Amino acid sequence: MAEYLTHDVILELANDTPDDLTLNMLRFTDRETTLVMARSPVVDAKSLDEALEDQLALLRKQSKAMTITPAQVAQLGSDEQPVDAREMAIQFTLGDRSHFQLQVACLIPGQQRLLVLNYSKPAPLSDDDIDHWRAIKHKLRFA
Repeated sequence: MAEYLTHDVILELANDTPDDLTLNMLRFTDRETTLVMARSPVVDAKSLDEALEDQLALLRKQSKAMTITPAQVAQLGSDEQPVDAREMAIQFTLGDRSHFQLQVACLIPGQQRLLVLNYSKPAPLSDDDIDHWRAIKHKLRFA
């Protein structure tokens, strides 16, 4: 499996400390899947579950025809350095096309930032797609 580094540059921002709302989108053309990695700040007192519920509430407002399975306890990374996460499946319609997603969210270790990984396809995910998703989650490493 190829490795992908998500940060390419270091910026000098003087005394300014902006919120990191970066997105990375990777398209797997042969699979017709997309992996999106999104980051957002989390208020200090909020837990992973509270931060995730805030994100899902925003998502529900943006789409009326959406089904979200209840979040399940999951882990990201290897068994040696697991990170507590929550995972769910999402299905929604955009225009006349259905989209299928697997999503996992965690707090970035040592930070009050939410990381959401979203693996999607404009068709039901195959067993091979799900295996690919599992490998991505298991081999993920935090910098």
